[in-house]
Amino acid sequence: MHTPEQLDYFVVGVYFVLMICIGVYVARFMRGAKDFFAGGNKIPWWIAGVSLYMQNFSAWTFSGAAGFTYYAGWFAVLYFATWCIGYLVGTQLTAVQWRRSRVISPVEYTQTRFNISTQQLAGWALALNFLLTAGIQLAATCKLLLPILNIDVNVFIIATGAVILIYTYLGGVWAVSITDTAQFAILMCITLLVVPLTLSLVGGLPNLISHIPPLSLSVTYNNFHYDVHWLISFWIILTIGTAQGAAQRFYSVKDERSAKKLGLLCAGLFVTAPLVFSIPPLVARVLWPDLNAEPFFVKFKDLRQPQDLVFVALCMKVLPNGLIGMFAAAMLSSTMSALSGVFNMIASIFTRDVYKSFVNKDATDRQMLTVGRWASALVGTVVVSEAIYFIAAPFGIFNYMQQFFSLFNVPISLPLAFGLLFRKVSRWGAFAATLFGLAIAADAKFLIGWSIGPQVYLTTVMVFGVFYFSDMLGKLYASKKTLLYIVAAAVVGIIEWLFIGCTDKPLAGTGWMLVALPPFVYGAGIIIFAKVFAADLVADRSAVKEFFAKLDTPVDVAKEVFSAGQREQSTAPLIGTILMIISALVLLMLVVPSTHSEWTLFVTLGAITFSVGFTFFFLGRRSRFVST
Repeated sequence: MHTPEQLDYFVVGVYFVLMICIGVYVARFMRGAKDFFAGGNKIPWWIAGVSLYMQNFSAWTFSGAAGFTYYAGWFAVLYFATWCIGYLVGTQLTAVQWRRSRVISPVEYTQTRFNISTQQLAGWALALNFLLTAGIQLAATCKLLLPILNIDVNVFIIATGAVILIYTYLGGVWAVSITDTAQFAILMCITLLVVPLTLSLVGGLPNLISHIPPLSLSVTYNNFHYDVHWLISFWIILTIGTAQGAAQRFYSVKDERSAKKLGLLCAGLFVTAPLVFSIPPLVARVLWPDLNAEPFFVKFKDLRQPQDLVFVALCMKVLPNGLIGMFAAAMLSSTMSALSGVFNMIASIFTRDVYKSFVNKDATDRQMLTVGRWASALVGTVVVSEAIYFIAAPFGIFNYMQQFFSLFNVPISLPLAFGLLFRKVSRWGAFAATLFGLAIAADAKFLIGWSIGPQVYLTTVMVFGVFYFSDMLGKLYASKKTLLYIVAAAVVGIIEWLFIGCTDKPLAGTGWMLVALPPFVYGAGIIIFAKVFAADLVADRSAVKEFFAKLDTPVDVAKEVFSAGQREQSTAPLIGTILMIISALVLLMLVVPSTHSEWTLFVTLGAITFSVGFTFFFLGRRSRFVST
């Protein structure tokens, strides 16, 4: 006799198999590195837009962020509200430039726009940043689903990582994008079902609003302070990070118009974030004001952060077995989409910016495809290992994510994004700005002890200042050294004043030296790099001129995308078929004995999923998948 929990295992197992089948199907279209990393520039804009949406949140949103929302209340709703604005500004800032760059790696262009040293620094730093956050996302997923599946957490981490790796290894960015679109439909169907069900537990939205404490703009969570400056700094990070981080989706579509449209679609989808991701944790706050008194959370006290499980606890309360498995699949889908994109993006950096640049400069497109696949396998192994560590870490998944965001994002993303926009910047400007940014972020956090808000403000000013004024600093070194020294001294004085005046650490003896010395290092660094910038003034800049000439040249779709006798095939029917299979799976659950209310939920979700799938199948022929 089958237990209800086995139905959930079955649903998750079918979902895993379905994702692998997508990878197997798409693998036959992979002819070379351009197909694997950039989709041959033929991914429809609406698929790329949905994929970008799915890439930028994961089960962390339903665990770490849900725990934060449970604790912070309306302040967390404001946090979710910044997402739409950040993606709107960030995507429209660089969409056209990324598409015209005609690259297959987000740091490839830096070799010609800047230099090979910048390419390597940016590549390794970007890879490290995404590797760390990917480990957190996988850990968050497995932590979230542990109460549902009740299996060894390390086994679950390895199994989930392996499935992501298989379909990413086989199908590259096409597999990532197609699975993202199918996963988006699953995620929206199940979460939009959960929201009204959870609201019914507290008597509706008006009653929920009346029971949540008033908004406070100062929150301390797990000994970490969040305030309005953190909200602003998060928006800065999100905007700059999107301007750079959405690169792969921008250069995977056919032209500039498609790149801008996908950005608008992604931003529009994030309008739903405050509704979908905030309401269930707020309901949990009303239902369970003391988690330590609830048997469900006491059972998982060894995970250290019980509030991270409030979303899953609510779903287990309002959903029957089978649909709980669908919820697990939806949570898996959000993380799998984010991680598969990370696997492919980091593999593109290693393949194009390390292997092609240093190991085999004459590598063929087919050889790069092989290397890219093995690089994906290596990345997957590292991420799984990280997740096993993060799952039991006491600092908290939400706090870990914010720390990595604040330390790495601005120093890496700002030069990469703005290198496409500002032309009168030294070829060493991005390299210097990244080094200065990483150093000042680390000092502000670990040496001075600043919160994320001031830390991000100072890092952004430092990175942009060194980057934007690099050419001017070179001119000062060449002709007005006295003025350069005055500028360097002013920088030392300002940072010294900020560090000494804004630290809570003791400044006697060694403590004073640790705080007082770094500003002089920054001043000396400005003078040293000014000399480098000056040398660049007289260097051959023909490659830079050619690069910006390329950015000024619109994409010729007929010649650059649909050439060499290629034909168009539709992708939307494939996605529609996947969703109709999932709807059939939902309706098959009706054979399991259930109450009338449970029967209604199965039929509702099955009908919604089938309707969405049929719409994709019937109307999607206007979107084209191209093969040779």
